[in-house]
Amino acid sequence: MNRIVIVGNSGSGKTFLAKQLGTTHQLPIIHLDELFWLPGGFNRKRPAEETEAMVNARSTETSWIAEGVFGHLAEKFLIHATHLIWLDLPWEICRESLLERGSESSRQADPVTAEENFERLLTWAAAY
Repeated sequence: MNRIVIVGNSGSGKTFLAKQLGTTHQLPIIHLDELFWLPGGFNRKRPAEETEAMVNARSTETSWIAEGVFGHLAEKFLIHATHLIWLDLPWEICRESLLERGSESSRQADPVTAEENFERLLTWAAAY
C-alpha cells in the first residue's frame, strides 16, 4: 500500500513527479484540480458537497498519488497518506516553469478567458 501526497506551488513539478512515480510504482494519480474544478475550465468550482464526496471516496482507496495546491483537499488525503512530498522551490523557478508550460486552461477555454485565467494563476502563485 502506497498513498503519496505531493504538494507545492504551481509550476513546482507536482504533476511531472506524480506521473513519474505513478508509472514507476504503478499507482493511480489523483489530481486535486480535477476534484476542485468542474470539467471545461479552471474558472468554475465544483460544488463543495460533490468535491467532499469525491475526496472521501478517493482518499480511502488502497493506493494512490494525490497532487495539487489545494491545502484543504490535501489535508484530507494526508490523514490516509503513507508519504508526503513537499516541493519547496523558489518562486523564480516556479514562474519560469509556468511561463514555459503556458496556460493549462488554454485547452479548455476561449483564448481571452485562458489568458485572464493564466494571469490570475501567476498572481496567485506568486503569493503562495
